[in-house]
Amino acid sequence: MSQPDLNYPYFTFLGRWQSQRPLWLAGAGAALSLEIFSVLYFQKYLGLQPCLYCVYIREATLLIALGGFWAAIWPQNLFFRLTGYLGSLAGVGLGLYFSVKLEFLDLAAAHWPEGYVSCGARPGWALGRWLARSWPTHFAPRGQCGVDSQWSFLSLSMAEMLIVVYVLALIGLSLGLGAGLAERARLASSSQGLRDRHF
Repeated sequence: MSQPDLNYPYFTFLGRWQSQRPLWLAGAGAALSLEIFSVLYFQKYLGLQPCLYCVYIREATLLIALGGFWAAIWPQNLFFRLTGYLGSLAGVGLGLYFSVKLEFLDLAAAHWPEGYVSCGARPGWALGRWLARSWPTHFAPRGQCGVDSQWSFLSLSMAEMLIVVYVLALIGLSLGLGAGLAERARLASSSQGLRDRHF
């Protein structure tokens, strides 16, 4: 089985670029902007109050942003980069999970408006309840699941758009993490080769 070429320009470019602070700040800023946009557009402009799953998705997006800001503190350090990646990947995973659950509830509300099961009205974990009390305009669930199923963009519902966004984020983070590990392996291999030539 052939080994991947660790000198391929993609690995080298992205592996080195992720050691720069602007990349992490841009990613964290994009996630934070998505959360703020959801409040300003869907909640304030369209009048759609967030349901419990919507709040969970906002918290997941906030976790992605926190991972990016954490890595931006010292992007040249492997520990900060790796924990930043893990935090952001955890946020993407949670966001994707609740977006899929929200899509199922949207479909249920559209087809069985009298008999579908709601997603609840109270955050299930302590941090979520604290956020709901401390920042109710962003994290207090005041809406009902399925109400946003009538909104669409490019024939996609809100939940479907979020699924697309989180899948793209998952792909981007996975490629970045893979490139970073490949670049580290390439540098380690180069250092070993230099040492071997001295003996």
